[in-house]
Amino acid sequence: MKPKSRLKKEETVRELYQLLSSHKTFAITEYRGLTSNQLKRIRKNLEGRAKIKIAKNTLMRLAIKKTFNGLDEKISNYLFGQCAYVFSNLSPLKLFRMLEENRIESEAKPGETVEEDVVIPEGSTDLPAGEMITLLSKYGIKTKVIRGKIEIAEEKVILRKGEKVTDELSKILSRLEIKPIRRGLNLIAAVNGEGVIYDKKILSVDPVNLKETIRNVSLKALTLSIKTSYYTPAAMEYLVGLSWGKAYEVAQATSYYTAKTMQNLLLRAVAIGLTLEKTLKLYS
Repeated sequence: MKPKSRLKKEETVRELYQLLSSHKTFAITEYRGLTSNQLKRIRKNLEGRAKIKIAKNTLMRLAIKKTFNGLDEKISNYLFGQCAYVFSNLSPLKLFRMLEENRIESEAKPGETVEEDVVIPEGSTDLPAGEMITLLSKYGIKTKVIRGKIEIAEEKVILRKGEKVTDELSKILSRLEIKPIRRGLNLIAAVNGEGVIYDKKILSVDPVNLKETIRNVSLKALTLSIKTSYYTPAAMEYLVGLSWGKAYEVAQATSYYTAKTMQNLLLRAVAIGLTLEKTLKLYS
């Protein structure tokens, strides 16, 4: 008879296999830093759109091997740390965006890095006058006391994007009930039903910025093609136009008759003839 631990692992692999087989997309995410209540809240928010399963990475790899031919080797670099697996019928991009939208505002712990500027807003607080005034003053936060309560006299940026939270700043933010950290399931990679892996770097690209970047790069490439007379489908029309213009100028300058230059050359010849006629009359 198999040990209970072995039976439990086999059951988990079967469950993961069923989830993989019954959904178009799965995502590998990291849930470090999330409390059990926060994870429960995210599960509820995603209900009906995605399922979350926490399992050992080794068991998930076995389930992937059973579902996708050869994918277990490719995916191994993404299976690390504390992973939660998300199964959905959404596309990898839509799943990534949904996970980002369902982050939870949380208090900042000492040592954490803020992703945006943290602002202490102007206005009243519930903090009683006392030691907090000294601490706030230390960080350049102007205060005044109204009816025994601290009031922030002027808005103040207390942390810049990319800076780390200190013990004192964590205390200030906590007492002011400011939650600058957005916790959630951090996507590492997503895989579609065909076994194509989408790294977070690909999925996190802003489509608006990507479109603008592609436009700028295309414009620069077109300009370079035209300057170097390198023929491409996009540059062909411009280069032919430039070449025609130069050829026309040369034909005009050398009095080379073509269907396009004939009219101007004849007009020029007539003008020269009239000028000569007038000159001859003057000397006759």
